[in-house]
Amino acid sequence: MANLKEAVEAGLSALQNLCKDDKDVPFGANPNQWKLYAKNEANSAIEIMKSALESYNTNEVDNPEIALAYLEGKEIEYQDNYSKKWRSYHFDGVTHPMLGHPKYHWRVKPDVNKIVKYKRYLVKYVDDLNEVSGYSIQTLTENDIDVTFIENMLSFVRWIDTEWQEVEV
Repeated sequence: MANLKEAVEAGLSALQNLCKDDKDVPFGANPNQWKLYAKNEANSAIEIMKSALESYNTNEVDNPEIALAYLEGKEIEYQDNYSKKWRSYHFDGVTHPMLGHPKYHWRVKPDVNKIVKYKRYLVKYVDDLNEVSGYSIQTLTENDIDVTFIENMLSFVRWIDTEWQEVEV
């Protein structure tokens, strides 16, 4: 359990297991051990909930939507004042992110969908005797070198795609 959402789900599941009759205990399990396990799971979930809620009651949170996203289990990222790179925050099991700390900037990790345009083309391989020894399909992305450079290569045979293709990555 790494976040409040998972803790609540585990806690509810454990509480449901505590309330079950012995007939709902899995086959081969000792009913008393089963209920003790469920009780421990519930207590563990409650501790995580307390820890998360206390953390956000003691910190001033500039962006409550980030705190809510974190508590819901969404991935959040941080950036310190010295770095331009965003890093994913991973719960270490003890401390929660310092959302109110002036050293850090926080955000919900954005979706990283990007459209890449490409064209495929056929090239030939020539051996030492200047005979064709094989073929290969190569890919040119829109941001690579110019199309005319490819067409002027001695190994260029033809375009497989006459129009730019798009793929979401």
